[in-house]
Amino acid sequence: MMGDVKGKTWLMVSWRFVSPLICTGIVLYYLFGLKALKVGNYLYPVWARCFAHLMSLSSVIFIPGYAIYIKLKSGKSFSELRRVVEFEEKKKKIFDEACVPLEINIS
Repeated sequence: MMGDVKGKTWLMVSWRFVSPLICTGIVLYYLFGLKALKVGNYLYPVWARCFAHLMSLSSVIFIPGYAIYIKLKSGKSFSELRRVVEFEEKKKKIFDEACVPLEINIS
């Protein structure tokens, strides 16, 4: 918990390149393998499948939506917002290093 993060370079490469490539691959695999939903002899109509996809998308669309809202509300560029986040992380790290928990030994 204390000290430097081991493998910081790998972590950065993973978050910037590996994870987005894996997520893109999963989405493309899903889209290209998409088949009409059929239960028994009943084939669901296109509007029902679109409605189902919109329902599932409704639970996660707020994550990037809120990020875009914050970006538009602040009037700053993404690089400026990134600097603010990095500054807050540095401030938190300094605070965490300065606050050493006391060890109380009750015997």
